[in-house]
Amino acid sequence: MKMLLIDSDEKNRINWQKWWVKCGFLCEIAPDFKSALLKIDSHSYDVILLFLHDQITEGLQITKMIRLEDTGTGLFIIYDLSSFNQTIPFLETGADDCIHQDIDPKEFWAKIKVINRRRFNLPNTSIEFGKLVLFPQEHQVTIEEEVLTLTKKEFDLLFYLIRNKNRVLTKEKIAEHLWGDHMEESANFEFIYAHVKNLRRKLAPFECDDYIKTIYGIGYKCQL
Repeated sequence: MKMLLIDSDEKNRINWQKWWVKCGFLCEIAPDFKSALLKIDSHSYDVILLFLHDQITEGLQITKMIRLEDTGTGLFIIYDLSSFNQTIPFLETGADDCIHQDIDPKEFWAKIKVINRRRFNLPNTSIEFGKLVLFPQEHQVTIEEEVLTLTKKEFDLLFYLIRNKNRVLTKEKIAEHLWGDHMEESANFEFIYAHVKNLRRKLAPFECDDYIKTIYGIGYKCQL
């Protein structure tokens, strides 16, 4: 999954980034609200963490702007004030939750899982696509009850394609989503072809390799 950390405190930002990388997130950072809005306008995220510090008014404004552009991304407001009393305005503006920064990371991770289950409409925490059953939280795929061995990137690629089934995804869009916005500077996207090739090879014994269609000159799409 892909996360955006918005935090003006560099030390705090780095510490949080390290934790979420360990949890399997691709983490991008924004040191201020202006750069955050530019990233949100150009890229898609699964979760956004907005650290307020003392920027209450500005935080409400950016929360509103985020929700005008994106109603689905998990949005968490992180505050460090012991006397914080603005929870209701942020929730009414569109935040999923307001959390003190001293929250236990495991509890926070559990809250994110709840938001993602709701976001992807996964009451049983799984997605079915043809013969495939994906378990996003476990990063696991089964085919006819047999576990398919995939690398993290292969799973993320398959999950991204299936989430956007029947839609053509360009190589640029796939690279940006899985490797971050710096991939826009890549001279070519041969590594995308390599990951797709490996993924198809692992799906072939189950006759599922044709689930991934090549749209020549553009990219790929998942279609039954």
